[in-house]
Amino acid sequence: MAASLTWSLSAAQKRLNLAYQLVHELPGTMAGMSHGHLDLRKAFTFADQVGHLSPEDAQKVEEKVLPGADSKTPRSIRDRARREVIKIDPAAAETRRKKLVAERRVEKQPCEDGMALLGAFLPAESAEAIYRRIDTIARSLKTKDETRTMDALRADALTDLCLGVPSNVRTKIELRVDATTLMGLDDNPAILSGYGPMTAQRARELAGDESSEWYRILTDPVSGVVIDHGRTRYRPTKALRDLVNARDQRCCGPACNRPAATCQFDHTIPFRDPEGKKPRTTAPDQHANSTTTSKNTAGPSPNPHQDDSCGPAPPDERTTSHPTDEYPPPPF
Repeated sequence: MAASLTWSLSAAQKRLNLAYQLVHELPGTMAGMSHGHLDLRKAFTFADQVGHLSPEDAQKVEEKVLPGADSKTPRSIRDRARREVIKIDPAAAETRRKKLVAERRVEKQPCEDGMALLGAFLPAESAEAIYRRIDTIARSLKTKDETRTMDALRADALTDLCLGVPSNVRTKIELRVDATTLMGLDDNPAILSGYGPMTAQRARELAGDESSEWYRILTDPVSGVVIDHGRTRYRPTKALRDLVNARDQRCCGPACNRPAATCQFDHTIPFRDPEGKKPRTTAPDQHANSTTTSKNTAGPSPNPHQDDSCGPAPPDERTTSHPTDEYPPPPF
C-alpha cells in the first residue's frame, strides 16, 4: 500500500509540473487546446517530451509537431516530438541516454492476492528484443486447444526463460537509419521499430555490432515512402513481408503501435486490375496491420492481432495513420 501511495503522489506531482509548463512555457500547445486541436492527454504527452528544453527550443518543437495534431494519436505526437528534440541537440540527447543507461535496473513491487509486478528499466533495443522473443515464443504456443491468453503465455514464456527453460527462438529487431548518419555526415535520429526515435550515436553503435545484419531500403526522395513493386500472388513472399514491415513500421490500426513484424499479414483494400476484373491481392495493398477477415466487407476495422491487445479507437476521436508520417524522408 505504501509503495502504491508513493507512486500515486509522484504521478500527481508530475501532472502538476506538466500543467505549469503548459501554462507558462508552451503557448502554442495552449492555443491548440483552446481551439480544440489538442486534448489534455495529447498536450501532457507533448509537454513531457520537451520539459527539459529551453522555452525557445520547446516552441521550435511546437512549430514542427503541433500542426495536424488533431488527427494524430498521443503516441504519434510523442514520437514526432522526440525526433525533433533529438534533432535540436543530438549531443545533449546522447548525453541524456547514456545517463539513463547507467540507471538501468530491475524492480519488484508486491501486489494483492499472491501476485507481484516485475519490471525492468532497460535500453530500448534490449527491451524490444526481449519482448519480441517472449512474444514469439508465446505465439508459437497459441494453438486452438490452448486456453491461456496471450498475456498469460507471454508471462509464462518470460518465467521459463528466466528460470532456465531453453528456447530455440531467435529475435530480430529493426533499426532504420539514414546512410549519411551511419557515415557520420549528420546526426539525424534513427528509428527503432516498436520504440521510436533514438540518437544517431547509439544507432551507429548498434549498426557496428558484429551480430548486426544490414540491408538497404530504397525510399522515394520526396515522400520517404519505401518503394514497392507489383505482384498478383495471394500469399506474399518473405522478401515482400520484409519490405512491408520496413515500410509500415507498426500496426496501422487506430491507436495501435504494435511493431508490424508481430501483426498478421494480409490485405484490407481489394485490388482491381486495369481491366476491371475481380478484386485480387497485390503487393501495394499488403498491410502489416491487416487480417484475413472482413477485408472486403463493411463494418468495423478488422483486428490485426490474435489477441485483443489492439482495441478500437475512442468513439469520439478520429485519427489518421500514414506509414512514414512521423519519420520524414532523408535529405538525399
